[in-house]
This record gives sequence, C-alpha cells and structure tokens, in this order.
Amino acid sequence: PTPSSALTRRNGKVPFQGFFGIKPLPARAHAALSVQRASTTRRTAMPNRRKQILVIEEEPVLLDILAFRLELLGYEVETKDAGDPALVWLAENVPDLVSIGHLADMNPVEFLNRISDDPRTSGVPVLYLSPNSDLDEVQRAYNAGANEYLLTPFDPLVFEKKVQHLLTASEQHAVT
Repeated sequence: PTPSSALTRRNGKVPFQGFFGIKPLPARAHAALSVQRASTTRRTAMPNRRKQILVIEEEPVLLDILAFRLELLGYEVETKDAGDPALVWLAENVPDLVSIGHLADMNPVEFLNRISDDPRTSGVPVLYLSPNSDLDEVQRAYNAGANEYLLTPFDPLVFEKKVQHLLTASEQHAVT
C-alpha cells in the first residue's frame, strides 16, 4: 500500500471513524450525514436578509480589519474611506448599522449630525470609534446621534458584541 492509501476509503467505510470506540459508518451513511449537517447549518446560519453595515474609516488597515471581521460574522459590509462618499452612498441606501471612525474630510461629529438630521437615516444605530477618551468628546458624539462609543484601540470581541447589541436593540425597537 502507498502512504496515501491510509487516507482512502476501505471496504466502503470511512477511515479513522473507528477510533475512540466509535463504530465506523458505511460511506453512504457518512455522505448523507455530511449533506444533512451542511443543509441544517445553512438553514439556521443564513437569515432571510443579511444585515448591512456601513463602515467608514480613513485608515485603510483598520477599515479592512473591521470589514473582514463583520463579513466573517455574516454581515453584508459596505466600506467608505471618507465622509462625503459615505453621504452619497447613504442618499441611495439605508444600512442596518453605521460604524464611524476617523474621517479626513469632515469631523465625525458633523457626519453624525448630518445622518441624524436626515429622516431616512435618523433611526439607524451608530457605533462611533475614536481614540479620544475626553468626556466632552464622548458627550458630543452621543448628543450628535451615536448609540455606542468605542475607544480605539479596542478588543475585536467588544466591537462584535457592540454591533450585535445595536442590531438586536434596533430589531426590538422596530417590532414595538
């Protein structure tokens, strides 16, 4: 036998299934279980409509990291590197959440004011990312319409939890 033959099916059975006292399954049963698991996973993991998140950040590396993490969580992500292109996009689209970081072309608080004043986007939850821990800056962000404030650098799990919290709260608010 060749070294690779240890990885092939023998006698219609999947190898390595007999370890730890588990009785090997026939190949057909193993294939059927794989298909069943895959279809069950797809059914429960994919909602009717994927949540759309607009991420606005001037720093390309941070923008890519945020988008990647959100896509891994199953969200549809739109990215913009400045406020003006984001406002143009928002004129045509209404996301489920907006994440705002540093903007080169305008003050992020000004951006928050503009989307809060627009009736189409005023109900969209906003996560504001900033390296500034000054209480006046935090208060300005909340007054302008931010729903959450996250200091950078941050733990990615905290970012994910804040996103999930904002989306859940937004869904519950829409139902009531």
